[in-house]
This record gives sequence, C-alpha cells and structure tokens, in this order.
Amino acid sequence: MHEPLSRWRHLWPHRDNATAMESAAHDILSDYYRWHASLQTTSPGPASTDSSLLQRAIALLSDLSARLQRDSTPWPDPAYLAHMNGDVPIAASLAFFAALLYNPNNVTAETSLVTTELEHELSDDLCSLFDFDTRQGWAHLCSGGHAGNYEAMWMARNLKQIPFALAEAPACQTAMQQVATLELHNMAPAKVVQLLCSLEPAIRDSVMHEARTLPTTASSRERGAVYVAAHRHPAWDKCADLLGLQLVPVVVDSTRRMDTARLREQLLRAIGDGSPIVAVVATTGSSGEGSVDDIDAILALRQECQTRFGASFFIHADAAYGGYYRCLLRSQSGGPECDSNGNELAPEVAKALRALTHVDTITVDPHKSGYAPYPAGALVVRDRRYADAIAWRSRYFSETRGERRGFGAYTLEGARPGAAVAAVWTLHRLLGLHRQGLGALLADGVYLARRFHLALNEAATFPIEGVLHRFVSLAMPDLAMLNFAVLPVDENATDATNAARISELSERVIALAPGPEALPDTPWFSRNRVPVMHVLGQPVDSRTTTVIRCCFLKPYARDQADAFVLRLIDRLQQQLATRRDKITPPSS
Repeated sequence: MHEPLSRWRHLWPHRDNATAMESAAHDILSDYYRWHASLQTTSPGPASTDSSLLQRAIALLSDLSARLQRDSTPWPDPAYLAHMNGDVPIAASLAFFAALLYNPNNVTAETSLVTTELEHELSDDLCSLFDFDTRQGWAHLCSGGHAGNYEAMWMARNLKQIPFALAEAPACQTAMQQVATLELHNMAPAKVVQLLCSLEPAIRDSVMHEARTLPTTASSRERGAVYVAAHRHPAWDKCADLLGLQLVPVVVDSTRRMDTARLREQLLRAIGDGSPIVAVVATTGSSGEGSVDDIDAILALRQECQTRFGASFFIHADAAYGGYYRCLLRSQSGGPECDSNGNELAPEVAKALRALTHVDTITVDPHKSGYAPYPAGALVVRDRRYADAIAWRSRYFSETRGERRGFGAYTLEGARPGAAVAAVWTLHRLLGLHRQGLGALLADGVYLARRFHLALNEAATFPIEGVLHRFVSLAMPDLAMLNFAVLPVDENATDATNAARISELSERVIALAPGPEALPDTPWFSRNRVPVMHVLGQPVDSRTTTVIRCCFLKPYARDQADAFVLRLIDRLQQQLATRRDKITPPSS
C-alpha cells in the first residue's frame, strides 16, 4: 500500500514530527501541574514516604498502554477501509488531552470558561459551513449523530404541538379560530415561532407548558410521522420509540437515495387524511452506502404542500457523515461558494449539499468526516428560536455569559465534555472548512472511491473453486464510501442461489483481514445488507444479501490512486482464489 500524501504527514504521528509533538505533550502536562500547584494550599506535614499508590498507578497506566498498542483497531493502517474512522490528527488528540486535564463541562460557562467560548466559535463555524446566518442560527456539540438527530426531532415534535396548545389557550383562541384545521396540524415551523414571539412572556410560558404535555396524552399517530429513507440508520427507530413518533420509511432507488416520487405520494396521502407530518429527514451520506438524498426535491415538495394545501413540515438533514463534504464547495477566502462542483462530486451531489442551507436543522459529526476524536457530534439550527421549544432552565446554573446564548438549557444532553470542543476547535483552525483545507482531504477520499468503483467493474473475471466470478460495485459513490459484491458468472443461477452465494463471498472477503493467512496489505472491510435487486440490476423479490462496505478517509496522491486500487483488487483476487474456508452467511 502507499503512504498518505506527504503534504499531510505532519497532521498524524510521523517520525519527522515525533520529537516536536512529544515536547508539546510534555509542555501541556507541565503547564497543568503548575496550574494545579498554584491552587493547592501548603501541606501541613511532611510528604509520605510510601509511594506504593504511585507505583500502582504507573503500573496500571503501563499495562493499559501495552494493551491498547497490541490490540487496538488499526485506524492508521492505509489498508483499513472498514468503517467511518479516520486516523485522528495528533494536534487534535493533544488538544483533547490538554482540555481533559482541566475537565471542563460545557453544560454552563461556570464550569467551562474557556471551552464555552470555543464552542461559541464552533457555533459560528458550523453555521457558516452551511450558510446559516450566524446572527440567527446556532450550533452546539453533542456526543454524536444519535443525540443530534434525537434533539432535532424533539424540536420538531414540540413545534408541531404548539399550534394545538395555542388553540387551547384562552388568550389565543380568537386569533387561532382563523387558522384552518389542516394548517393547525401542519403549520410551518417559522410561523410557529413567529406566533410564539408575538405573545406576552407569561402566556408564552403557559403555551409552552401545554405543548410539552400534549405528546404524553396523544397516540403516536396524533403526535405525527417522521419520513425517512428505508435504509435509515437504526438511530431513527430508537428516536421514534423514544419520542413516541410514527416512523414512515420511504423506499430508496438503485442509487440508494430516497425515492422522492414515493415520498410525494406518502405526504399527499397524509395531508388528505389530516395526519400531522412532523418532519422529513434528508439523509446526507447514508451510514451504509454514503448516498445523498435529493434535498432540492424535498424542499420543493414542502413548497408544493404549503402552496397547494397550506400544510408544511420540518426538514432535518441527517448529515452526520456527509455534512463536512460541503467544504469541497467553499472558498478559502470565506466569501461566496466555489462555482465548481468540487471536481470530485457529481453535479447532483454538489447540488444537494448546496441545498442544505435551506433545511431547518442539520446533524453533522466531527468525529466522522471531521477527523476529530470521540465523542464529537453536532447539531446546527437555522433559526435558534426553534431550540426554545425544548428549553429547560436550571435552578442553579447561569444561563448565559455575555451576549451569547448558553448551551445547557437548550441541549438534549446536560454534561458535555469541553475536551471534545477543544479538539474540534483545533481542527477547524488547523485545516479550515474550505476546499483548500479539510475539503482537500475529503476530496482525495471521494476521488479514490470513484476510482475503486470503476476499477472493480472493469476488473477481469477470476476463478474461485473452479467457477468464474467477477466484482460488481453497486453504484458510483456519492461521497467516499461504496458497496461491492463478488458474483458468480452463471446466467442460469436462481436469485436465491445468487443471494446466498453473494452473502457467503462477502463474508469471506470481510474475514480475510486480519489473520495469519492474509497476504501483506490485505484490506479491512465491513458489511452492509441491501436488496438483491440492487446487486443484480434487475427486479427480483424482496430478498436481501450481504455486500462489502468500504470507506476512504485517508488522503492519497492522485498519481497513486490507480496503483492503489489495482493492488487492492489483486490482493482480493489472490485471497479468494486460494482460500477454501466456507463462511456461513447470516440469514436474510
């Protein structure tokens, strides 16, 4: 395999930066010791001569380090392509370590003076990334995509209940009598917050209390539905269960994007039935395939529903994986976006990423495509007033410091590590959220994934146990992730036989590394489950099969890309042709 681009080598541990980074780590720890000592009172007696506790601590740390070095998943290995885990830049790890020593909790500025200020800067960074107005938008870090998605739907659900609470409030009944029943069920989120802001504070508080109690007495159908692609992340099923919402899956097409024609049918049916529509979720980088939904089409559907029926809904983008790819479209100057599609991105993908500026909320995970250490997710809100729908203020924390909105009262999670904020802030400052910075790193992955897709489909057939087989990459990657399979070249095989064989060979490929029989540089892959029809390219039954999933999050020189992917394919063919072990696939 080839090493990452030399231009990026000082981002990660390397023999050329070892001395400098070890010195930086030493300085960080020395600074912490000096700070800690400055706050300690003088000991009243002599120090104990018993150092057994210290020796035990050192031994435990030594044992832990040895275990981590021996058995950790090898993210830095160029052959590791299994999951959305990049090798964390060493400066980000040291920033996390530095802040971790001081243990800030970003629930309130009172416990995180420095990292709360850094999070305000990150809020502006993330709003700017998606072209949200920083004076009206708002963002914060969270533990990951689960928390970000849950919080967005919590906002959407509570906003959906506010019109009903307004209709029940005596002071609002006259005004609400003029609102049609259909609009009451599906009022535009922006109109909801406008109505709230027009109320006296006491009335507003009463309405908000009523809105929060309504979901506990209503059925899931009355609370409303969330529409999301059928290949959704499992977090969405958990979210619907937790919030008592109805989850409506929307079929995906052969590109693994949401079928917006089917979505339109489902939305119009719901409006015709008078059913509340809480939200439509636009997946921007699906966790299994990296596919990006047609966000422009979803926005157009909302506009159609508003214009024709007076019915609207919340639009959330689950861009946990794909959000940072918007850096490919941003100029280094911080001015208007690049006119190009970012070269590597397909035009429809670039168009969808640009359309993110018009959705209501976006989940994006710095610990995925932002190269940050865990835990580091984020929620970005186009109108910060939406967060008022979930605000719960503490009796013992100050809410704000200065003119900026605080975080703790408006977030799903209370305690949040300031160390994660420090790491993400460092990465944003080090790389920059534009095409020449983080975008350049991500662009290399997109380019490599697309080269691998083409090389797989162009590769010659090869024998496995005397039968010719071929590689099939399911779709041109939208981002830096793809799915592929190994198929027997047998036109007479039944769909059931093919499904079983595809699963068996996929599991065999996934099991190739690590292992004593693996050739050097054998890649690590993960798995995905997809309909057989998306592998065979023809209509079949609803059977699913296991395919091979790979993610490209390491930068490679463009002139090395073809050699890299051809070597991957050569290793796979050699391993599949020589190994005889049979892997039992999971049941469909």
